Parts: sequence; C-alpha cells; structure tokens
Amino acid sequence: MPFRFSESDIGIKYMKRYFYIISLLIITFSILSYFFFVGKNSLLYTEEERSYIPLSALYQASETSERGFIPSFDGSIIASFMEEGAKKTIRLRRRSEKSSYEEIDASEISDFNWHPFLNALVVNKNGRLWQIPAETTRLEKWIDVTPRGFLNASILRWPKDASGELVVSSTDRNPAFSDLYTLRTDGSGKTLLEENEGNTFGWWFNADLNPVVRLDELPNGNRRVLHRRPNEEEWKPVLDIEKRDDFEILRPQNIDTELYALSNRGRDTIALVRVNLADGLEEVIARDEDVDIVSAFFLNKSKNLPDLVTYPKNGYPFIEPLTPEGNRLKNLVDTRERQPGGGVIGQSADGRILTIAEQNSAEALTFFLLDVQSGTKEELGSTPLKKWARYLSPMIPKTIHARDGLKLPAFLTLPKNRPPEKLPAVVMIHGGPASHYRYGFDADVQMLANRGYAVLQVNFRGSTGYGKAFRAAGYGEAGRAMQDDIVDAAKWLVENGTADPNRMAVMGGSYGGYSAALAMTRDPGLFKAAIVESAVLDLRYQMQNNPFSWALGRDELERYFGNPDDEAELEEMWRRSPLTQASRTEGAILLMAGKRDTVVGFEQSEAFERALKQAGKSVQALYHEDEAHSVIDPEALLKRARAIESFLAEQLGGDVEKPASPTRFPGWFN
Repeated sequence: MPFRFSESDIGIKYMKRYFYIISLLIITFSILSYFFFVGKNSLLYTEEERSYIPLSALYQASETSERGFIPSFDGSIIASFMEEGAKKTIRLRRRSEKSSYEEIDASEISDFNWHPFLNALVVNKNGRLWQIPAETTRLEKWIDVTPRGFLNASILRWPKDASGELVVSSTDRNPAFSDLYTLRTDGSGKTLLEENEGNTFGWWFNADLNPVVRLDELPNGNRRVLHRRPNEEEWKPVLDIEKRDDFEILRPQNIDTELYALSNRGRDTIALVRVNLADGLEEVIARDEDVDIVSAFFLNKSKNLPDLVTYPKNGYPFIEPLTPEGNRLKNLVDTRERQPGGGVIGQSADGRILTIAEQNSAEALTFFLLDVQSGTKEELGSTPLKKWARYLSPMIPKTIHARDGLKLPAFLTLPKNRPPEKLPAVVMIHGGPASHYRYGFDADVQMLANRGYAVLQVNFRGSTGYGKAFRAAGYGEAGRAMQDDIVDAAKWLVENGTADPNRMAVMGGSYGGYSAALAMTRDPGLFKAAIVESAVLDLRYQMQNNPFSWALGRDELERYFGNPDDEAELEEMWRRSPLTQASRTEGAILLMAGKRDTVVGFEQSEAFERALKQAGKSVQALYHEDEAHSVIDPEALLKRARAIESFLAEQLGGDVEKPASPTRFPGWFN
C-alpha cells in the first residue's frame, strides 16, 4: 500500500513552512532595522568602522604585558617586568637561551635596575634596596644594600668595583636642597662628602668619584659653574649663566679638564657645547638655528664626547650622530618618525648592547635589543596595543599664526575613516608652562582621535624647545597673550573647516589645567566643555604655597606669573585666577585631581568646584584617593580615561568604548 499524507500531516507540513518563512522575514527585518537605527554598532558594519581601541590597551592596563628589557652590565642577561593579571614578576633570561627564563616575585617591587659591575639586580622593595644575584635569585640570597642612616637618599654614582664607595644625595637636613655623602656598597659607612650651603644645584664627578664641578645660584639669581682640581680645596669660578639662559651639564662618568653641556648662552637656541674648565670658553659641537637640541646620548659613559644628539626637524624627531658609534646606532633605528635617543632603556657598561623602546605617534611600543658593534637588531616584545596599531592616527606637525603674527608650533591628530570636516575637537594645553609637546605617542591623543575627535596640541608662547625668544615671549603673559594663543589655535581649527564650532572642548593638566579653566571663564562660549586636571586655579595661593623643593628654581616661575612678595602682583594673580571668575563660566567642566598631590594641592579643585556649583554651573569631579600630581596606577588611569570619554561624549557627541562586535540581537531577540 503506497504511503500517503493525511490531511492533518499536510497541514502540519505547511504550517512549519510558513513558520520558517515568517521567522526568516522577522530576523531579516530585525537585522536591517538594527543597521538603520543603531548604525555603527550594526553587525553589518565593517571591521575598520568598529575599531574602538580598548582603554586597557591604550593605557597599558591589559591583563598580560611585558616591558622594561634592561641588559646587565656585561649585556649577557636581560631583565623585564611581566604582568599577568594580578601576578607581577621580573623575568631574567640569558641572551643565549631565549626560550628559558627565571622569575622573581615582583608584587612588592616598585623599581629595578642592574648593578653597575655585577650580574645582580638592584630592586626597590617596600622602600628598601636589595641586591639579587642573577645566578641564584632565592630570597635567602638577597642582600640589603639600602643606604643606612637616612630618611631619604638617592644614589648618584656607583664605584667601578666593590672596593670603592658610592655617592648619594640626601635632603634630610633641608628639603629645599641636597647634601652629598659617600657609603660603602653594602649601604654602611655614611660619610659627609659635600655640605650644601643652600645655593648649590648639583655636583659632577671625575673618574675617582671626587666632585670636581658644581653649579651654584648667585644672589642676583644668575648661576655659576665652579671647578675644583683633585686634591685641592678651593672652588674656582669657570663661567656665569644669566637668568634667561639654559645650561644643562651632561653626566658622563669622568669630568676632568672639560665638560659637555646643552647651552644657549649667547645664542637663541640650545646647542651642544664643550666647555674648557681652565678658561670657561664654549665650543659649539652641534646646533640647529630654529629649535633646541633635546638630548645628547653617551653609548659609553667613560667617554666625554656624546655619540649623538636629537632634536626636531620640521616637527619630526631627528638624530645627528657625532661619532662612528653614534652613526652605527642611527643606522639601526628608523629615525624618520622615531626618537631613539629618548627611548634607550638600558645599556651594557661598554655601550655595545642597548635595549630601546621604539614608538612613533601611531604605533605600539616595541622593545628591541641592539648590538651596536655588529649592527644587529632583535625584537624583544611589544605592548598589547600592537594588535590595535592599525587604528592609531598619526600626528601631523602644523604651524598656527597667532593674532600678533607669532608662529605657534602645533600637532594635529585626526580620527581615521572620517572626513576631516566639522569634527568635534579637543584643544590640548601642556603643563609647565616651561615645557612643550613633541612628536610621539600620546595615549590621551590616540584615545580621543579613536573616539572621533580632532585633537590639536598647541605649543603656545612661553613653551620651551623653540629658542629663548619664543620662551621669553610668555614671561608675564599667563592669562594674557599665552591665553590668546589658545583662543587663536581653536579659531584656526574652525576657520580651516576641521572643527565644528559648536562642539569644541579644551583640556590640560597643571598649568594646562589653569589655562583650560581660564578658557571657560575668560572667553566664555568659545568651548562647550573643559577637562581641568591637577590644575592651578588660584594663582595667588599657588605662588605662596609652591613646594619647598622649588626653592632654587623660583626665579623662572616668577617670570611667568609674578612675584608673590609684591602685593600689587599678588592682586593681579588673584584677578587672573579661574577661581575668581567662576560665575562667568559657560559650558561644562570636568575636574580631576589626586588627593596626594604635593605640587598643586587638590584643595584648589575643591574650591573651584564649590564656586561653580554656587554659581549654578555644570561641573563634574573625579578625585583619586591614592594618586599625586600625575595619575600612575593602571586602574586609576582607566577610571580617568572612562570619565574623559564619557564626559566628552555627553558634551560633544563623540564615541565611547564599545565591544568589537554585538553579542545579542536588539529588541525581543535579547
């Protein structure tokens, strides 16, 4: 008998078919609706358009990361710092055994380095220094080498061998300046070497660790370099440095008859110079007419002559080698968009083996081991940001003309995959104010660009790095011409079509926080929002309560802000403080500060918050319980970053971190 469907079977068959068709239509409609209404969160969006870089990767707070990579004194062992979740270790591996390593528990270690003449680590654990032999890292083999007899001390120079003594500086006697002491390498045998009379910035040594050069402040605010021959007691003047001059003595291991310094004495920009200690005459070794030399680097510190100098050229880092060894190092590093001179992590005693950290403005931090003699380069590792590196945005050097014609160097970073027109924008202001922005990676900049903002970093007048005249143009101009430069930079963003004038914010920390807050009070309406971090908000209060440790640098600070001992200038500082202008504020402000800040007390942020609330203004505040002037702890950094991106998204309409792909359908499919 042939098989036949019954009427009930046929009904069930067609009901199932209709159910499948209807279900497919509902799913299709839901996906299309999701794409239409949700946009960038849609499953149909491309990988490039879903490129939200995790904050944990940007701020190096990922669960697994390895960094440091410091070579031992002979270059045979590499030490690195490893974090795997809550586990923190120091890894030691021999260069000849790349796959094997030994680990040291680093849960209570805050810092580490290699001993200068032994294959042993020196670690800071709970405020004490411990020497750990590399051949056996068992706890019972650790040696306590903490300087004895001090409340605080910093090691300046190690001896060449175990029979010598090390030199430490200490501010125990007076927190405003340091004295010098010698100790045995086990931390005992405290002996006063040089007592600071209250006017010495620092000392420099010869090969026998005798102080032979010192830098003093004079009663008129100028400085003086003095020289003392070995086995003599008298310090003799070598040269004087005027108040407006920079003169940074470099620190090779042996100063005898000459020294090298970064100096702008008698010229506008900082040059590398050689100074004859007998007559004080300077000889220029390397110089650029438009920008300051940033750094000089010694491959072998037993030599006096630096091997290379670095400085910006057309906004990008540039290396100028001075020795054959320096030229070999230059050839090992891509210098077009990197600055290896600032990225050297550690080196062997003879300068042959180096570890460096390379990173341009749109690149993950990558660690390399260099053998300068053989010309080889080996990658050691990179941060977790590497997997997101294709979503980073390059910094573009720009020049902005201020209202008086002064050229302001700046860097513009634009979001990827978006037309560079009518974007929400953030103007960033550096601290100092005696500082400057340089080309390179900046986590805040990359986070903002990744969230859809155009980011402009401004080197306003008064910034360092561009010569004496440019810096001096800012003296006495805090809240005046320096602030005008920020306004002009913001208007430049609008005039060239990059920024939406109704969606601009300003952001800065320390002095930059002062300027960001002032932008909301002095020029209300220009910016819709401000991020004000660790900020000077009451100039008068700050200048009367600067840290004791700034005592020998007070003169430079007063050039920008005024004399706190002059009542008329104090009154002017009060008038130029954001705290006194809170009622003029337009727009929203996010205040952030660390409660352990000893540079700019967070009480200024609290007072400004109260004043804004009393005036009925929009203000949010984030105070970190255990952070100081700068946020360091990874969790605090993440909390800070989330606050910034959420605040700006609310005020300007930018993005916030989203998962790489949706995990559930919208609506009733959840």
